Amino acid sequence: FHILSLSLLFSLSLSLCLSLSSQQNNLMMMMMMMMMIDDDDDDDDDDDDDDDDDLDDDDDDDDDDDDDDDDDDDDDDDIYPIIID
Repeated sequence: FHILSLSLLFSLSLSLCLSLSSQQNNLMMMMMMMMMIDDDDDDDDDDDDDDDDDLDDDDDDDDDDDDDDDDDDDDDDDIYPIIID
């Protein structure tokens, strides 16, 4: 009887560990995807800041207004769907 209960306990603990590890892997994958998306956003912001610095040196107010309009259009492109399996 003890051998049967120990084997049952072992199988339950093993299945629990496997299910937790698969959930942890899914969570890690989601976090990595979110980090990749955040990195892409940071790169885009850095590029925009460099462009603004160049325009500020020229002191053209019209170009700065046009660039602000372009930034609004770029924000729509930065929306990514998150697909959870």
